[in-house]
Amino acid sequence: MLLHTVRRHLAPVGGALVAAVLVSFAAPATALAECPDENLVPTAGNLALVESAVLCVMNRERAAAGLVPFNRAPKLDLSARFHTSTMVRKRFLAHEVEGHPSLLARVRGFGYFAGSRDGIYAENVGAGPTTNGTARAMMTAWMGSDTHRQNILHPPFRDVGIAAYPAPPDRAFFAGFPSTVYTTDFGTRYVRRRCVRRTARTSPTSPSAAPRRRYCRTVARRG
Repeated sequence: MLLHTVRRHLAPVGGALVAAVLVSFAAPATALAECPDENLVPTAGNLALVESAVLCVMNRERAAAGLVPFNRAPKLDLSARFHTSTMVRKRFLAHEVEGHPSLLARVRGFGYFAGSRDGIYAENVGAGPTTNGTARAMMTAWMGSDTHRQNILHPPFRDVGIAAYPAPPDRAFFAGFPSTVYTTDFGTRYVRRRCVRRTARTSPTSPSAAPRRRYCRTVARRG
């Protein structure tokens, strides 16, 4: 398996973007319980089933870690599909390439962060020989890599977009045989709830009237 991963924070408008790019190529095998179609060999006609199997395995791992499951977000799906098809057409395995949108521009461009005041996002990509490029094999590789596993099991993430594409024999992936190329885009969007004014607690000895203060809470929005 070939792997890449990245996680980033979307700063509020006007703030700075802080980025950390982490790369790993480790891919040890692990035993997993069954998810429907996780051992399905990818073909051009069954990629939707393969992608659903990836979601199932990811959510199984998150459940085992006591985390909430991912919601599959259509706008992150669009970002992941665009990027996976671009990697296959342009023959590279990375998160960004010169002349094409950055990861942030791509996720924003498909509208995922529309209406959000803040957010976090990340991406795992990988490729495996098609005969062993199943959802289970790809997830085994990701879970065997610290950086990829951290994205999958990052507690604040709520949404994911998934894409799998076939690639012909190519030195960018596997020179001697066809492969299946994967992208998973993770995200959480934060929005501010309506603020309320409440009477603040005061000392029993204070003669002044209790002031009313404004309380606001930022929460994650799913989907």
